Amino acid sequence: MAFTDAKLSEWPQIVVTNPKDARFLAPTEPVGMMASSTHIRVLIFAPGLATTATVAIDDGAPIALTRVQPGGP
Repeated sequence: MAFTDAKLSEWPQIVVTNPKDARFLAPTEPVGMMASSTHIRVLIFAPGLATTATVAIDDGAPIALTRVQPGGP
């Protein structure tokens, strides 16, 4: 489950799906597995094609995100 509170007139809309926001964890979820995850997943909604995206964790350097291809993991 992922949730973001945004105005529909503001673009792009970005929803982080991994790692999951701790506020939405269920007691039965595998927290240890999530803590060792090496991937960041986001959904990006934009009125046009989003061709590039980067992410930075805390004060770290920006890292380019790659688009999952159809049929990919």
